[in-house]
Amino acid sequence: MGRNAAIDLIRGLSILAVILGHLYIHLPFVNQWPQWIVNILFFGGYYGVRVFFVVSGFLIAQSIMNKWGGLPQVNLKRFYLMRFARIVPCLIALIVILSALDLFKAPGFTLVGATLPQTIFAALTFRLNNLVAELNGHIVGAWFVLWSLSVEEVFYLFFPLLCLIFKRERWLILVLGIFIVIGPFARVFGTNEGWQDYSYLSCMDGIAFGVLAALFVAKNPNLKSRGFVLSGLGLFVLIFCLRQVTYLLGLTKVGLNVTVLELGIALMLIALSPNTLRLRGTRFLQWYGRNSYEVYLTHMLVITVGAAIFKGISLVLPLYVLMIVISGLLGYAVAKYYSEPLNRWIRQ
Repeated sequence: MGRNAAIDLIRGLSILAVILGHLYIHLPFVNQWPQWIVNILFFGGYYGVRVFFVVSGFLIAQSIMNKWGGLPQVNLKRFYLMRFARIVPCLIALIVILSALDLFKAPGFTLVGATLPQTIFAALTFRLNNLVAELNGHIVGAWFVLWSLSVEEVFYLFFPLLCLIFKRERWLILVLGIFIVIGPFARVFGTNEGWQDYSYLSCMDGIAFGVLAALFVAKNPNLKSRGFVLSGLGLFVLIFCLRQVTYLLGLTKVGLNVTVLELGIALMLIALSPNTLRLRGTRFLQWYGRNSYEVYLTHMLVITVGAAIFKGISLVLPLYVLMIVISGLLGYAVAKYYSEPLNRWIRQ
């Protein structure tokens, strides 16, 4: 299967939302813009990560079905090898770099609230989201990005086992539905804001939505997609752009804002799965989408260094553009010359 331009575009927009959010935190600037514009441009990183969860579940479920003919036929050894080859090389490299920066007390890279051994252990055992939640989000930014990786990899540690246990598809769908039902409760009743945002159960519903979307596509290959894409886009706009309306509807208070967003993305993935769109004029964002994993892991290196060098500068917006470009180039270089070669070598 070739790359899907529409899905790469979605991932590119999501990583851009994450980068802009972190830039605004570390290099804020005074503006007279309407708050709704500021919210869309600089407070969308939280939702951007949620989009990644849905896309991840969709693509990995599709990959399993394409390789082995169905989820219950997944080859455990090959699946875990694929995940290891894709995830671990970049993870290890980032841990080594961040550990060295912490040991040398580099400005902006010294850990806050946790020791280095504690943080390394949490990152390697995919528990960094728990550490972040316990600290209520107070951990140095370059390590912080690993929280979402922890959520994903714990899900994928058990997901193929669930596929083998629940060989009848309806039972697997029921289990995935339980994750979706639990998600809003976990986002509302967590012991603190960190647990509400970063715990496993408050995030795994997004991955479950993605898997269900892939199953739906597999069962309905000739689906008429216009209604799905319009419905999905409408739900996305409601949550991502019309946040005051979302709040007034009461969705945010009960944790359903994220659920509605995830449903919207799942519907769009169903509609865009045929891979027939060319989407001219979006190649730049598609490029970011293709390298989104590497860009996500490394962009805080660029932002932290940039914030230390340019703190107090008045021309912040041109600096944002520069750091967005540098983050993309760094992620591309890591993908092309490090993670992709190692990925191929490990799989072979």
